[in-house]
Amino acid sequence: MTNPNSVSSTQVVHRKFPGPFQSRLDKEGVDLSFDVFCQTTKKVLVSVRYWHEEDDARHNAAVIVDALNGNHGPQAPKLDLPGPFTIELSDVPPSLVYVICQTTDGFVVGVDYGYMDDAIQIGEWIAHALNMHHS
Repeated sequence: MTNPNSVSSTQVVHRKFPGPFQSRLDKEGVDLSFDVFCQTTKKVLVSVRYWHEEDDARHNAAVIVDALNGNHGPQAPKLDLPGPFTIELSDVPPSLVYVICQTTDGFVVGVDYGYMDDAIQIGEWIAHALNMHHS
């Protein structure tokens, strides 16, 4: 039975990053990415990295932004993965949290934010938002 006074990890993360969310193009060295960041705190939650597939990375970042902002519905853009979405922990260093599609094992985004507990909470929140977005 769930404790009615407990706070879910998604609620904890939402308090740290109240939104709204946006994506922006970023270049760090040779790495290119679309960063998903909270406009209120100016902190980056995840970076959708790419080498050649800029349109795919832009699309995936936009879907994550829409999902986190609660822009659901039939007209909202979707990922090219059927869902449901969950997290998976990497077993090789560096330790990362991956948001993946359970059905296909398709990779959505890696989360390497701060401590592992923070990354797990952010990954769970993104997976939950994507599941709501794709339902």
